[in-house]
Amino acid sequence: MAAHEVPLSSSGAQPVEAAAGESGAAGEAFLWELFGTVRYFSTPVWTILSATALTWIGWFPFLLFDTDWMGREIYGGEPNEGPNYDTGVRMGAIGLLLNSVVLGITSVLMERLCRKWGAGFVWGISNILMAVCFIAMLIVTYLANRIAYIGKELPPTGIVIAALTIFTVLGFPLAITYSVPYALVSTHIQSLGLGQGLSMGVLNLAIVFPQVLLFELSPISCFFCWMG
Repeated sequence: MAAHEVPLSSSGAQPVEAAAGESGAAGEAFLWELFGTVRYFSTPVWTILSATALTWIGWFPFLLFDTDWMGREIYGGEPNEGPNYDTGVRMGAIGLLLNSVVLGITSVLMERLCRKWGAGFVWGISNILMAVCFIAMLIVTYLANRIAYIGKELPPTGIVIAALTIFTVLGFPLAITYSVPYALVSTHIQSLGLGQGLSMGVLNLAIVFPQVLLFELSPISCFFCWMG
């Protein structure tokens, strides 16, 4: 509804055969352009890419195991072994619902926040808040084990509220992570005279590399856990 496309007949489109013949060369040129322009990146661009990669090293485990953490560490259950794990997973789903609500509200207010405090400052605060929440997850896990209710009864209300609060607060930094780094890298690459599409591709690589790294390290960590 918001975009107005130019009709194909008036856009000077090439015949299908010509476009197909140039696709391979265009793909090869793009790869050379992608790796060739890396040497032109300034220090702020490298800082953004590095911070993005480190941030997603923290986000990927949370996005994969958040409800599993609630079922195992908070409710003390195991998959297919009693109702505690399923109850914890359902409670984790409620936490993700609250997380999405905060994420949506933050997305609406994103422009105002960045105009008032600056995009870089907002991103920095969100990363600090993300780290605090992840540390809080460790503290809640420690307290749950310290109370020693696991395997005997359902978790106390305070533990559940603390876990849901962490899920909810993480909606704010997650919304920032989904948008602000793209705006920052786009701004800095534009000042270098490079293409916007290239900036998006490079930032996506900074997001993918941590995922590949974690994927490769997971079997190694499981092996050492098994050996231990």
